[in-house]
Amino acid sequence: MGKPSRETKTPRRHAFVEKAPVLAAIIFAGIGLGVLLVTTTWVNMFIKAAVDSYPLEGLFGYIIGAAVVLLLYKWWFKPEFQGQIIGGRPGKGFLLGLIFIAYFTVSLLLGGSEIDFKMPTFLSISLSCAAGVGEELCFRGLLLGTLMRQWKDDHRKMIIAVLLSSAAFGAVHLTNIDAGADIFVSVMQAVSSFFFGVAVAALYIRGGNLLAPMFYHALTDIIAFATNPAMTDSGVVSGTYQLGDAIDDVFCFILMIVGLWMLRSGVFEEIREVWDQKWKLIKQ
Repeated sequence: MGKPSRETKTPRRHAFVEKAPVLAAIIFAGIGLGVLLVTTTWVNMFIKAAVDSYPLEGLFGYIIGAAVVLLLYKWWFKPEFQGQIIGGRPGKGFLLGLIFIAYFTVSLLLGGSEIDFKMPTFLSISLSCAAGVGEELCFRGLLLGTLMRQWKDDHRKMIIAVLLSSAAFGAVHLTNIDAGADIFVSVMQAVSSFFFGVAVAALYIRGGNLLAPMFYHALTDIIAFATNPAMTDSGVVSGTYQLGDAIDDVFCFILMIVGLWMLRSGVFEEIREVWDQKWKLIKQ
């Protein structure tokens, strides 16, 4: 007999994901981050060797690294998973993401004299885009996306998945303490990152696509580099907690409330429709 066709091959089983979805999601996010960093480093070093003027923090390496992670994740769950940047309703994510434009506008207007605008540099834009691509890939795409495989049919569990992924996203920002940031400032940055994570997760859940979360995340970081005088070139917030920081945290909290409203039970059927297309689970 000839080889079985691609359609008749037995799909890979994912019993561990089904039995321990939270642990599986964390593992996928950790492995994805590791693959992303290793691939990014090697690609940027290779380009640097060929083009001396290319910076080791160059964005091209992050794009290649992210593409490798996306392809590996899609291959692992083939043929169940549709993909992170194909399918879904990306237009919905970009439309709902206009709340971030409102957030930028109001926050900057109220920041007033504490804003010290400076033109974004190539390094700050690269770091912002790298954070937008890498952090959204790991915390939303891999961690939250894996949880949605098992919890997409339960509204309460979906909200828990959003909160868990946002908590992990916020906790990572505590590592800024090791980089020399003030402890209280770092804790508050972790809290505001949790708020921000809920809002950007809502774009991912409603659109079923990572493009809008990546775009608005990168744009947020670019604006932070350009307007926050306490932001160092490496992306660490220096100095002590100021009035402008408190104002921004309040608006991040409002952003989270809007994000949770986007995930209200009244739109859950629409969300299920999107994610039933993203994850076509195969009964075995």
